[in-house]
Amino acid sequence: MEPLRLYLFGFPRMERAGQPVTVDTRKAIALLAYLAIHGEVVSRDALSNLLWPEYDQTGARSALRRTLSVLNKAVGEGVLLIERERVGLLREGAFWLDVQQFETGLQQAEEQRQAGSPAYLSSLMHGIQFYTDRFMAGFSLRDSVEFDDWQYFHSERLNRDLTRALDQIVNAYTAQGQHEKAITYARRLLALDPLREESYRQLMLLYARADQRSSALRQYRECVRVLDQELGVAPLDETTTLYQAILENRIPVDVPAPDNLPPTLSPRETAAPFPLVGRDAEWAQLQAAYDRAVSGGCVVALEGEAGIGKTRLANDFLEQAEAQGARVLRLRWYEGETGLAYGPFTQALARVLAWPEALQDLQSVSPGALAEAARLLPDLATRFGPLPEPSPLDGPGAQSRFYEDLRQVFYAVLAGSRPGILFLDDLQWADTASQGLLAYLVRRLGSGPLMVLLTLRSGVAPERNLPQGMLQDASRAGMLARVVLPRLDAGAVRELAQRVAEHAPLPSGVLDTLFRESEGLPFFAVEYLDALRKSPASEGRWEMPASVRELLMARLRSVDETARQLMSTAAVIGRSFDFSTLREVSGRSELETVTGLEGLLSAGLVAEHVSSEHGPETYDFTHEKLRDMAYEDTSLARRRLLHRRVAEVLSGPGGRREPGSQAGLIAYHFRLAGNAEAAAVYYRAAGDAARALYANAEAIEQYQAALASGHPEPADLHEAIGDLRTLQGEYSAAIASYESAAALCPEDQVGVLERKLGNVHTRLGEWELAESHYQRAAEAGVPDAAGLSADRSYAAFQRGQREQARALALRSLELARASGDPLALAQACNSLGMLDRAAGELDNAVEQLQGSLDAARNSGNLLAQAAALNNLSLALLDLDRLDEAARWNAEALRLCAQVGDRHREAALLNNLADLHHAAGREQDALDALKRAVLIFSEIGIEGSEMKPDIWKLTAW
Repeated sequence: MEPLRLYLFGFPRMERAGQPVTVDTRKAIALLAYLAIHGEVVSRDALSNLLWPEYDQTGARSALRRTLSVLNKAVGEGVLLIERERVGLLREGAFWLDVQQFETGLQQAEEQRQAGSPAYLSSLMHGIQFYTDRFMAGFSLRDSVEFDDWQYFHSERLNRDLTRALDQIVNAYTAQGQHEKAITYARRLLALDPLREESYRQLMLLYARADQRSSALRQYRECVRVLDQELGVAPLDETTTLYQAILENRIPVDVPAPDNLPPTLSPRETAAPFPLVGRDAEWAQLQAAYDRAVSGGCVVALEGEAGIGKTRLANDFLEQAEAQGARVLRLRWYEGETGLAYGPFTQALARVLAWPEALQDLQSVSPGALAEAARLLPDLATRFGPLPEPSPLDGPGAQSRFYEDLRQVFYAVLAGSRPGILFLDDLQWADTASQGLLAYLVRRLGSGPLMVLLTLRSGVAPERNLPQGMLQDASRAGMLARVVLPRLDAGAVRELAQRVAEHAPLPSGVLDTLFRESEGLPFFAVEYLDALRKSPASEGRWEMPASVRELLMARLRSVDETARQLMSTAAVIGRSFDFSTLREVSGRSELETVTGLEGLLSAGLVAEHVSSEHGPETYDFTHEKLRDMAYEDTSLARRRLLHRRVAEVLSGPGGRREPGSQAGLIAYHFRLAGNAEAAAVYYRAAGDAARALYANAEAIEQYQAALASGHPEPADLHEAIGDLRTLQGEYSAAIASYESAAALCPEDQVGVLERKLGNVHTRLGEWELAESHYQRAAEAGVPDAAGLSADRSYAAFQRGQREQARALALRSLELARASGDPLALAQACNSLGMLDRAAGELDNAVEQLQGSLDAARNSGNLLAQAAALNNLSLALLDLDRLDEAARWNAEALRLCAQVGDRHREAALLNNLADLHHAAGREQDALDALKRAVLIFSEIGIEGSEMKPDIWKLTAW
């Protein structure tokens, strides 16, 4: 039988004996392509997860079985190797693959080239003839992101191989003087990547040498057009100089052959670091704290104004600790990214996976903990899988379990022969979700050998000064050391200057002026000294710049055009960046990006960070003010273009896919690119992710941004914001959001919003208003009629209408049993339990409320559980069963704190105070009451209006 011929360059197709072979499903094509490229047998589970990720295991394996049957019938016997648990392809003449022919030709050519054989050129040309289009062009699986990623990365790899092969062919023909042939392949090379400026120069030279001067000049104009349209930049000086030479008939004799190997950063002379001066006392404090960490966890806060040298001092100390065998994990937050919940933790997990010892370290961590951590970084599931399915985020104790499991993961990788160090840089910009996790970690440092080192900027607006509560907890536990960095005195600035210029001492007047102009701020002093060191001739006529801005701009302009373009790109990315993202966004070739990046490193404008010996390299500006200046110095049009490219890179097939940490960032870039429609979609995704992780403040921020960007579903967003405002006790704002949603939503959804408005007025103690909204909800119709009856029962009970309240509660119970809805049943039993307690029928109340709790737990609704637990606790208090009452109160309090329902948390604390008082624990009662009063006072006043009924909440 003729072998099956499989073509994967271009849209996938199959042939046998010149006749097409067809299958009727994309999944069958995808399966065959994956097996052909993979080259080895693959487990059925792996294939099922790859191609049917939305199915459970049984469903996915069934789908695979059906697809294999269809595919085997289409391709015929002798092609597929189908075993009980594995699937593969029989390669012994069973099929022919164009990708394999391409790769074999290139591999043979490389072997011949290294052996010095001129036949390598023929092998290259034979190999590339099979590359007719991009790998599987026009093919995708909409329901399998993982397969699309696999396809994308293989396409990119094969594209790079073709680029390298075409480069070699062009260089070979050029060296032989066969310019026409070289032009043919150079044009194909340019078509692969129209932004590759090197290819334009290559073609310009070839046309010029082939006496096609007009074609060479047209090629330059095309280069100008494409770069301006796609990147908003002008060609490099090198390209313009070549154009001018051709214009003047001055054609260069030699063509420099490009390096065809993957470029790497060469050894370089970077800007020499400035000595650390005037910090002996602070260094001693850091060392003393670290020595204490051997016998127990400690927290050290480095505090001071911007530019004072907090990060520099911390990094020097961390480098010494690492040299002595300590493990260090660095997290950094950035201004403007405070709405990205848990972002730095996600990045830290990604860096941990690059550590050579990570696999061994994490063996001690339970699979359940790794599964929880995989919520932030899905790569953990593939690296350590299979992992168990994590519990629902809205289940009992989900947030505490989430925090505890993350603690286990981070502490495991920091454990070693010496105390590990968790470094938290610029913590003043941390999102509130990260703050909650950090507070949990700090409270559980215990006696383990771990040091938490953080930097905090003083002078930040109070609303962003979130870490203070965490520091107070550490201080109360005796674990905190605060190190406040002062400005350098005149002696320290003089020492800094003299040590920099020790071979050519600076005049006394220069030193005096340096201190006066820098006012002892290390960053400013260092920036001036660096400029002075590079231009010693100006020493005698030294004149300080009019402002630090001018000094920074002079430094930014010290690099060449390529580096400046990359610097603008990096500034738009807006945070630490990696080589790949910088190259993709800038549109520059690998070689151009490496060269430009080396220029930035040598000028000291950016710094290189390597997480481990084998870890990925990342880069950042050496100071955030440099980044600000580079951003401001970029034209508005170019900034918008670059923001668009950043968003496209992050959201594209090869982009990062952790929605909690990336969606808000993608939205931010789309917004600044002027694409409000795309920004709105990603802002909502970021809000949904934050809400799922109980980061309510961040969720509101992202939802509001989605509204501001013109999201097409404003009613849904207003409703979601209303839900979150209600939990935070911001009732006026919640009512406004619900009213906006009601004005914008379809008629059939108005009833749901009327009910939610009634619930807000119930919390405010405005019973008549609440009932008015409940009536309108009933008239409009709601899906949960049983729940609405329970709400109305509670409102009637509070108005003193006991008979009506019981009738509504019984109606709610009847409807709940008919619907089989456990949440509705929980609400109905809860209403009856409250009524029985008010009537003094305490045993009946306990029975009803226990039934409510069981139903609420079955529903998974945390707020329904908290309501049943609270009312059960109150009934048990009436029965003088204080220990049981306290236990249920504690569980309800934990659930309300987890969900973020501040009003009910305050009510539970108030009830707890009564419990302690009844048990004779007066100090405990006073402490609980103080905590309750603090929350009540925050939510009980809106503007200048007092809301006294908020304080009266006891049962609900």
